Amino acid sequence: MTMAHLNHKLVLDAQGGPMAKKRHTAEQIIHLLREVEIHTSEGKTIAQAARQIGVTEQTYYRSRKEYGGLTTGQSKRLKELEKENGRPSVWWLIFPWITRS
Repeated sequence: MTMAHLNHKLVLDAQGGPMAKKRHTAEQIIHLLREVEIHTSEGKTIAQAARQIGVTEQTYYRSRKEYGGLTTGQSKRLKELEKENGRPSVWWLIFPWITRS
């Protein structure tokens, strides 16, 4: 066995099995963040609450940094803006005499 195999850290879910990678929508993430808040108010640690909802502690903190404090309506608007900003603007192809700024 190599050192990489020895240093590999296996992340386990609440039942003790390996956690699968999943993609959640913004609304689902906000809901899960609220669940963690409920679990921590009941006296569980962040690590225990994160495992309870099926994510790692690091994923919880990353999600809280991005979505913490947002409502589901605000997250939908955020996604719309991200999608809109991700599209290339083509107005300058139609009107080439107008300079881009």
